[in-house]
Amino acid sequence: MRAWHLIPQLSILPKPVLATAFQSNCILPTNIIHVVYSGNVRGTFDILWSCVFTLLICTWTVQHLNIPEQTLESRTWRSYLKVVVKKSWT
Repeated sequence: MRAWHLIPQLSILPKPVLATAFQSNCILPTNIIHVVYSGNVRGTFDILWSCVFTLLICTWTVQHLNIPEQTLESRTWRSYLKVVVKKSWT
């Protein structure tokens, strides 16, 4: 696509408008709610439990990697027996 094809398309874009004043209509709630109990909505303890559970599972996954133990390359019958017994126990 050539650059001269873009010139008519750029004229369609809206022109930027600068804001001169900021009007906020924020209000404070009349009653302060610290804990929301779960009913039909997701409560405070539900949110906290999901966050704590996610942190625990991520930490457990990092700490307990499923990497098999490296074995020595010696081919003695004792080392082979040791590997077989360990695999059968786990």
